[in-house]
Amino acid sequence: NFYSKDYLFEKKKIKLIDIKVNDYRGWQVNNIRILTNNSHVISEKFKKRFNSKIIVYFSDKSSCTYQAKIRTQGDLKDHIFYKDGQVFQSLDVSLEDGHINNIVKFKLFLKGTRGKEEDEVFMTELLREFGFLAPRTEVVNVSLNNQKIKMLFQEKISKELLEYNKRREGPILEGD
Repeated sequence: NFYSKDYLFEKKKIKLIDIKVNDYRGWQVNNIRILTNNSHVISEKFKKRFNSKIIVYFSDKSSCTYQAKIRTQGDLKDHIFYKDGQVFQSLDVSLEDGHINNIVKFKLFLKGTRGKEEDEVFMTELLREFGFLAPRTEVVNVSLNNQKIKMLFQEKISKELLEYNKRREGPILEGD
């Protein structure tokens, strides 16, 4: 039953995240400007939000469609690269309607930008086992405007992280 509380908060394994940017031309122009900029730092002026449609396919063959805003993620140019006529980049995603396993805001990191993906997943699970708050993290398949790539899915530090860990809303101090 779709409307039951158990169904809405049941943890489902993500098979694919398919992202289509509404203003594809504007998105690509922004990407080219980032790549051709002489600085090794991605300027804030290139971190514009773009409206997008996201379809998440789960391993149980179900899927959900969301409206979202996405932007380029990261401070340095290791978060974006050009290969074979395609631009790949780390993304910051905010869902406008709905959630994925009760996650509304998340990041999709390119391979290598957070070290080895398996190490990042292991460390967040280990920290959680020791009682620390750690964002839910997993490696997922992503299709961004029909460009397929494996990326690291990581929940942003927000109120949903506190809710998932059965904590009361309040200030969140983040360390690196």
